[in-house]
Amino acid sequence: MKIVTTNHRPMAARVLTQAKSKRGILLMLLAVYSLALLGGGAVLYRSGLYQKVITPLRQNKLAVISKIIKGQLAHPEQITIDVKQKNYLKLAYQRQVALQTGVLLKTDDDYVPAKIRYKGQTIRVKMRLKGDWIDHLEGQKWSFRIRVKGENTFRGMKQFSIHHPKTRDYLNEWIYHRALKREGVLGLRYEFIDVVLNGKELGIYALEEHFEKRLIEHNRLREGPIIRFSEDLVWRELVQQRQPFANSRRNGTGAYSSSEVDGFQTGKWLANPAVAGEYTRAVHLLELFRRGELKTSQVFDVPKMAKYFALCDLMGARHGTLWHNTRFYYNPVTSKLEPIGFDGDAGRELDQLAASVDGNFIEHSSPVFNNYFGMLFRDPVFFKQYIKDLERISDPAYLDQLFDDLGDELDKNLAILYKEFPFYSFSREVYYRNQAYI
Repeated sequence: MKIVTTNHRPMAARVLTQAKSKRGILLMLLAVYSLALLGGGAVLYRSGLYQKVITPLRQNKLAVISKIIKGQLAHPEQITIDVKQKNYLKLAYQRQVALQTGVLLKTDDDYVPAKIRYKGQTIRVKMRLKGDWIDHLEGQKWSFRIRVKGENTFRGMKQFSIHHPKTRDYLNEWIYHRALKREGVLGLRYEFIDVVLNGKELGIYALEEHFEKRLIEHNRLREGPIIRFSEDLVWRELVQQRQPFANSRRNGTGAYSSSEVDGFQTGKWLANPAVAGEYTRAVHLLELFRRGELKTSQVFDVPKMAKYFALCDLMGARHGTLWHNTRFYYNPVTSKLEPIGFDGDAGRELDQLAASVDGNFIEHSSPVFNNYFGMLFRDPVFFKQYIKDLERISDPAYLDQLFDDLGDELDKNLAILYKEFPFYSFSREVYYRNQAYI
């Protein structure tokens, strides 16, 4: 028999060598994985994320699991928005400019056409980016202002906004508006919905009513103009001065005393001679108040204004009381201005009452012109009513009854939020602490 030799290793030797090679690769990968875990853990620990995310998860597994289950059982209403690619790119470009400047400056030219599909209906709309600060433009969940075209409405609204729930502190803004309406003060329709944009699931958004006549009609009041101190100069000053020169002092072009008194749908009001006078009177009242020629009680509906400020204290919603965030409805029956709750950023810890913001005006003695809060609280008629409302809402039974009234509706909205945000934690305690502070 002829024995044939080759240069190949015997089969058993080759298998053994391959096994050692694979084991070496596995050991190497395991080492890399372990180092990554250790390094990642160190980064998480140093950044504080470990304490914020991992530790709560380990300690509250059952709570998180319960929220996930509640979220999966929730059925928020869904809207689908369709925007042509060229129009979407226009919005994307505007977003990029805002991210570079740090502020979103808006005009009516920013709107692009779109369609909303909702419950088998297709509604023609136009939309633009919405918000002032760029927290409204982070990630994939951009904020939008939407106007319905033609004679149609969306759920009884002609204009509304949608934004990431975190930009209004999740459930707290919803509670704020419910609390205002419960006291007979104008609040907005505010709810949570599921949004799809161009086929992409964006998840849970907050939907917020905007300022036009249907807001007034929904609250069973007679139609009247809605006015404000324009905030346009505030944001232009920030972009033109504070952004390029971060350490500079503000030059005052965007101050309270500089801003124009204007309104919503101004052209519509002034074009109709029958109601143009109401719009003019509303603007005139607010301007005379700012000049110090009329007192708070001569311009505003005192009972509603007092309730509004007392509730903003209780809700930790001072942000909504700032002069550039406040909106007013002119009631043609009483010829007075009424506050409309907006952008309260509720759920904050209270550290001073509205009557003492930017200084102590309780004695109404020092000059307070050019200071919105000072001008309001220097009128004893308004101040006394405000104190009465603070005394009333500081009774512990007040909050107990409020949360009892919200009941199942509060739980339903929490479940909708848990659908996307199972780590969100809502607590009533901040409201009770604010009540104790009052």
